[in-house]
Amino acid sequence: MHQLGLLAFHRGDLQQAGFYYAQSMRLARELNDRFWIAHNQFRLARLLWHEGQQQEALAQAQEALALCQVLGIGLQREIEDWLQMPA
Repeated sequence: MHQLGLLAFHRGDLQQAGFYYAQSMRLARELNDRFWIAHNQFRLARLLWHEGQQQEALAQAQEALALCQVLGIGLQREIEDWLQMPA
């Protein structure tokens, strides 16, 4: 589901990307898979940003970053770089 969301996002289909990210997040939460929760949360943040919801996007990215720091996963650097981008 996550990969389908990425594909839809890169094709510019934000609605479809949101659907897949939501499904992937639901599954990750059901499984308590914090690795995929962090990934989905960051992808959702990027989607929200493109939809003009910058405040919510930043909040989601910060939550994903905090989870990455706890887990020690490589996504942390990508999120940090994204948060440093000019608005």
